[in-house]
Order: sequence, then structure tokens, then C-alpha cells
Amino acid sequence: MRLDRVAPGIAAGIIAPALLLASPSFAATAAPTAVTVPAVPSSADEPDADDLRVAIVRILADPDSGR
Repeated sequence: MRLDRVAPGIAAGIIAPALLLASPSFAATAAPTAVTVPAVPSSADEPDADDLRVAIVRILADPDSGR
């Protein structure tokens, strides 16, 4: 086999155990963490639909967009 086909397989075989062992175990019992959610969402954090439309139009109109 060619080296350019074998090398990614070898690299994946070497990296896979490290990634699998480093991931958290979902079967482990842990104390549930409390999540606080604000009762009223802040309008300053979320732009309205018109602001989003303007931002999208500006991005699409930019000649350097996507390059």
C-alpha cells in the first residue's frame, strides 16, 4: 500500500485511545450541578431580527466575504 493511505490509519490508531480515555464517562455517578437561568431574558444580549438581517446583508455585500 502507499504511504499516504497507511499514515492516516496509523495516526488514527495512535490517537484514538487517548481521545477515548480522555473523554468523560457518562455512566459515572456525579452530583447534579445546579443551573441558574435568569427569569427574564435580557434584550441587550440578544439582537432583534432586523439587526440580524442588516448584519447578514452587510456580510453578503462584502466583496472579500468567503475568501
